[in-house]
Amino acid sequence: MAIVNCEVRWKKDMEKRSRIFEGVPVLIKNIDPEVEDKLLIEKFSTFGQILKMKTSPDVHKMRTATLFYMSPADAQRAISNMNGARLFSKVICVKLDNPFIRHEKRSHLTYRNLFMKS
Repeated sequence: MAIVNCEVRWKKDMEKRSRIFEGVPVLIKNIDPEVEDKLLIEKFSTFGQILKMKTSPDVHKMRTATLFYMSPADAQRAISNMNGARLFSKVICVKLDNPFIRHEKRSHLTYRNLFMKS
C-alpha cells in the first residue's frame, strides 16, 4: 500500500514539476559515442514534445543525456518504448531522472545545453 501511495505522489510531483520547472526529465544512459544529438532528438521526439536536452561528454565511453518532456505522459511513453533499445552498438537505459538528487559521480562533468525551438 505504501508503494502505491509513493508512486501516486511521485506522479503528482512530476506533473507539478512539468508546469513549474523546465519539463519532465528523462535520463538516457549508456549512449554510444557515435550517436549524435540530432539522432537522439529524432528518436525521442516521436513520443512527445521535447523542451530541451542536456548531454554529457564521453567519459570512459559512458555518455549520458537528459531530455525534458512537456508532459509526464510523453516521458512515460518514451521510457516504456526506448528502455532497452539498441542505438548503434549499445543498449540504452532510459528512466525518469530526479534533478533534485545530486549525482556525485556526474558533478565534475560539464554539460552542453541544447534548447528546442517550438
